Amino acid sequence: MAPDMNSLLPDTHAYEAVLCALRRVPGIAASDLAATHIFRLKGLSNLNYLVRLPTGGLVVRLAQPAPGSYANREDEIAAARLGERLGIAPRVVFAEAASGLLVSKFVEAARAPAHEPGALARMGAALARLHRCGETLPGRYDIFAVIARYEALLRARGRALPHWPPRVAVKRAEAEAFLKTAARLLAPCHNDPVPENFLDLSDRVLLIDWEYAGMNDPAFDLAYLSVEAELSPGAERALLAAHGEAETHAPLLPTFKFLICVMSALWGRLHEPGAGWDAWAARREAMAAELAA
Repeated sequence: MAPDMNSLLPDTHAYEAVLCALRRVPGIAASDLAATHIFRLKGLSNLNYLVRLPTGGLVVRLAQPAPGSYANREDEIAAARLGERLGIAPRVVFAEAASGLLVSKFVEAARAPAHEPGALARMGAALARLHRCGETLPGRYDIFAVIARYEALLRARGRALPHWPPRVAVKRAEAEAFLKTAARLLAPCHNDPVPENFLDLSDRVLLIDWEYAGMNDPAFDLAYLSVEAELSPGAERALLAAHGEAETHAPLLPTFKFLICVMSALWGRLHEPGAGWDAWAARREAMAAELAA
């Protein structure tokens, strides 16, 4: 997410860890590191820092283990570099798959997208550029495999699964049968296009956090953004119009929105109770049950 520059405070605790990471980045002089200022940025799964160097700002991502995470760092790097080439992601300065270290150019003057038609159009256009680029990413995102993985993790950890009404199980079976017969072409997808993963530059937007990017149905990205941004039916139609090919993707959005809510409810339960995720997971469970009906 674009940081609020007025609320950033130096993070002295992370100073050495971030400096250690930056020493592995070619082209950064020791004299520049001596004049470094480090600020903690928001992030759910990883540690993110804004580093102010005399030569400009960088964002340093230190990967952390997260509940249910299955990110393939090599696939993530390939996706982030594709986004950079397409002009819809910040420049990747340095990436290290083994450690998960990712250093990107800090985007000055970026802000979080506002809930207004212009921002929605820019987000739709950025996703369309990705979906229609004609390239292939090494990773493959399968929503059914993700759901199965999260359920298995919950059982392995002795955690309770959601108490779904019977219609949810019926809808899941119908959704899987429907998507298997839809004969859809896969395309590069972000697979986590929450509003916080967009940087708005007024004339365009950039996408960050490519951890789960891979080949998927473009309708999945559109459905995910609709769910996470809580778009009204009118706003959802506007997003589809900005993306293009609305008649192709619109029929699949209800199915993907349902599956996304099922997946999100499970992901929320993987977090430790009392950390604020309980209520969030409960809302996604309720949305899944509503969409199943």
